[in-house]
Amino acid sequence: EEFVLHSPTLQSLKWWPGGLGKTATHAVVYAQLIINGKSFGVHSFILQLRDENHKSLPGIELGEVGPKIGDNFTETGYMRLTHVRIPREWMLMKNQEVTPSGEYKKLSKGKAGDKIQYTTMLSIRTALVITAGYKLAQGVTIAARYSCVRHQGFVNPEAKDSSYKSSERAIIDYQVQAFRIFKQLACSYAFIFTGKYISSKFQALKQQIEAA
Repeated sequence: EEFVLHSPTLQSLKWWPGGLGKTATHAVVYAQLIINGKSFGVHSFILQLRDENHKSLPGIELGEVGPKIGDNFTETGYMRLTHVRIPREWMLMKNQEVTPSGEYKKLSKGKAGDKIQYTTMLSIRTALVITAGYKLAQGVTIAARYSCVRHQGFVNPEAKDSSYKSSERAIIDYQVQAFRIFKQLACSYAFIFTGKYISSKFQALKQQIEAA
């Protein structure tokens, strides 16, 4: 009547989930289902992470991964499980189940149940592409506006009447500055359009899987 969740290797640790390091109290864990030495693939299990005092439960090691290159406002964590026992009913059993006798049964027709488990991770990665585009666009907007209002270098430094009061160029007029700004602007558009295209393909895929 129990499953044992165990991550004995570095590769089996959970790494990078948002909210895991300090905030989350429960999680849906993706894990290989092994019964009597036979693997039945990745399945989902409900797991309580912390108690009423917000301390990690026995056998559960939680932590924050530390500073990252970008996205540091998001709390990102890791988890190591050491022989953590959970009730059999904590396995998500809409498309398949494990009976009290340990028998594995498929409840859905075809392979839709197997494929649909991965759609959550696909949707997150689709959102990452769009988010990267919008974040880059924010930075480019700031840089472009500053480049238009920041002036440096006289327009005509060789003029006879040139002085410190003479007109100066906006730094966006310099080719190197314009190249750097417009290059990142183009990249932000590319990220956003690509992300929206991937999102539309993902939604179509999800509909096909659910209809299977």
